[in-house]
Amino acid sequence: MITHAQGETIGQVQQLGSLLDKLDELGFPEPWPLVLRTVLGNAEGQMNLRNNVLHDLVDTPSRYRAALVLQIAMAVLFLGEEPPSRKGSADSGTRMPLPWKAAADQRLPFPVPDPRAHHFVTQYADMHDVVAGLTLPSGIPQSAATVLHTSRELLRHSYFCYEFSTVALLHALIAIEIVLRAKIPDSGTKPLHALTKQGKESGLLTERQTEFLHEGRKLRNRIAHGQRAHSVMPPRWGAGMLTTSFTLISEVWAAQPTPPATTDTDESTDI
Repeated sequence: MITHAQGETIGQVQQLGSLLDKLDELGFPEPWPLVLRTVLGNAEGQMNLRNNVLHDLVDTPSRYRAALVLQIAMAVLFLGEEPPSRKGSADSGTRMPLPWKAAADQRLPFPVPDPRAHHFVTQYADMHDVVAGLTLPSGIPQSAATVLHTSRELLRHSYFCYEFSTVALLHALIAIEIVLRAKIPDSGTKPLHALTKQGKESGLLTERQTEFLHEGRKLRNRIAHGQRAHSVMPPRWGAGMLTTSFTLISEVWAAQPTPPATTDTDESTDI
């Protein structure tokens, strides 16, 4: 929900927490306000799933949680739609069944090439050349290596789902955050912008790396908060941006923070 700038009043985006508090006011029928608060809220006893995943505060969610989120997302899209009629013949109704009712009978097709991919490669085997340069940096935490591997495979499989190229880039930002948390003392649950600031102040991050992280974080947030749909990028462009992410992670993992300057007073104290 976006409020645009008017005159001297700046625009703003209502954050997720405030939206969750307004679900009843917005007309969401039960039990969906409770379901959404339980999955997305950050109060005690709530899962806070979106933020935990975006900031890598939990391990990779199970496929059951992923299925739950997909079901909720589909339900939200259709909230307010009339359910299919329970009367009359089976083929007399014209309304589409609600998604959680139809899911049990749905059979998805095997992956087929995305028509747009053929503008850049001729066959799936060509995608190997696109991702060949994306080698995992040595020595990084296993959790970061797993995320980077997933990013690379998302880009490879954008041959079948073109939008995967953008998802791959956003996923790589999670790996960067993992490495920053591992390198920065007392990182706790600090958000990415705070980690980036602390990394720059400590000398761990260069000006170029800091700028890249700020731009990547802004893109991630615009998509995560519904301000922007998934941008679609050609596979080789996506590979170039992922190469930058892989390189940055390798550089940050190998870097050492600059020790703070000491004074005579510091050297003489016993504390």
